[in-house]
Amino acid sequence: MGVATASRVLRGDPQPLIGVKTRERVLDAARRLKYRHNLQARQLRTGRSEVVGILAWGLSGGVNLARYQAVERAIRAGGYRALMGHAAGDEELRLQLAKEFASSAVEGVIVLNTGGAHDAAVQVLVERGVPIVSMEPLEGLSADVVTVDRRAGAHLVTKHLLELGHRRIAFLCGKLTVPANAERFQGYREALGEHGCSPDEALLVRIARSDTWGHYGQGYEAGQRLLAVRPLPTAVFCNNDEVAIGAMRSLGEAGIRIPEDVAMAGFDDAEAAAYAPVPLTTLAQPVQEQAARAVSLLFERIAKPDEERQPHAIRLTPRLVVRASCGAAAGRKRICEH
Repeated sequence: MGVATASRVLRGDPQPLIGVKTRERVLDAARRLKYRHNLQARQLRTGRSEVVGILAWGLSGGVNLARYQAVERAIRAGGYRALMGHAAGDEELRLQLAKEFASSAVEGVIVLNTGGAHDAAVQVLVERGVPIVSMEPLEGLSADVVTVDRRAGAHLVTKHLLELGHRRIAFLCGKLTVPANAERFQGYREALGEHGCSPDEALLVRIARSDTWGHYGQGYEAGQRLLAVRPLPTAVFCNNDEVAIGAMRSLGEAGIRIPEDVAMAGFDDAEAAAYAPVPLTTLAQPVQEQAARAVSLLFERIAKPDEERQPHAIRLTPRLVVRASCGAAAGRKRICEH
């Protein structure tokens, strides 16, 4: 066995040509000799940290956690280590984390999500020359972005509800200054307009929020407020699946049947969507593809730091997943209210 082979095994490099038995021999010898790989020595020798930062505004919501896990796996598969910076919705902490990343040895940063299109934390990273790729839209910053076309997704699910005969379609959402929410609202509004309907302000129910996106509890509370709307909407589109499931419970406790009385749809296709009391129609985000492409772009930037090129802007399309929660009103005639 060569020295280079043993070194690759001890570093944990992904080398498919190294056999399982060879790996076991190397690792067994390392255990017997109580060998510990010295990362600092390696960094001094190579001049590289092989660490990528992940900057997150928050991890609430099933899709955000799934996206983080997919990004971390992709980083590790590329031979790097991941360093998490989770702001938990705290803007000052997020800015501090960005400054720490910028002054540390991280070779690049994946921006998992943001608190708005104008992100001071991301601006710090860009101004200090840290290679970044954002998984959320950014305005006024020169950076690679790999996003999901939430506008197209919201348009698709709203169109689906309209084609089932619904016209009074409520929208439950978080604050519209958050790009992800604003894009969903835009798609919802455009689909209504294409079917000759004007959005009714009474059907736009804002989530009483403690974070950016909304949870089961916020969905439950929004569902209670929705019960006061008269006439009651015949369908509800929620900005994520957790909000939809919370609203579903609230309506159910009031005797409103899903989907017989009110159809329901969410966004994200979180794991809970398929196991809701009534399986939830939703939009599936291409989480794995988004993570893989974002990390691949970042690795390209890291490998060629001096190469000047225009930032990439990649938009991926979500997929409509039709389940039982939207199925009641196919045969019922609706009157469009202007």
